[in-house]
Amino acid sequence: MDARINFVKQWFSRSENSIDEFEQFIFLWLCMVCIAKYWYQMNHRLDRNYESPKDDGYYIEEYFKSHRNATVIIDVCSNLSEYKKLAKRKSINNDYVIGGAQDSNGLFKNLYMHFSFNTPMTTASQSKAIGMALKGIRNNLFHGGKLYDNTEDKDLLGLSTPILKALVIDSAKNHMELTL
Repeated sequence: MDARINFVKQWFSRSENSIDEFEQFIFLWLCMVCIAKYWYQMNHRLDRNYESPKDDGYYIEEYFKSHRNATVIIDVCSNLSEYKKLAKRKSINNDYVIGGAQDSNGLFKNLYMHFSFNTPMTTASQSKAIGMALKGIRNNLFHGGKLYDNTEDKDLLGLSTPILKALVIDSAKNHMELTL
């Protein structure tokens, strides 16, 4: 059995057993990274001897922007009230979705406009935006470059953790044949 499957089981269990919002998110993030790397390797026939390692963010972005995954991701997210709330959220700095995150393609603004004013947005763009938002939340939790506001972090964790949990459960089942 692939070691990543055991890691996903263990980290998911730790997330479920934790009462700390930060720990729950981080353990689920680790699960998602494992699943994304596993999916990437299975779908790109990597030769570990020749493929140069990439950072975790690369695999997350590839996973979320995959056309095949996008429809499933949006189906999972669309059933969660937190998804719409996260998409319509503005940060304390009046940024879309999360404060200080890179939004060079305007995906967060488009996501906000889609849920606030019913402007059209493709499934692939929605999926990419939610992947970037989760990655941005993770980065905000670990790195500087933002005004520390515990209330904003708790708000982001409260909205993003249920989304991440649903995606981990669904992705583990679809790509690893693992029921969590």
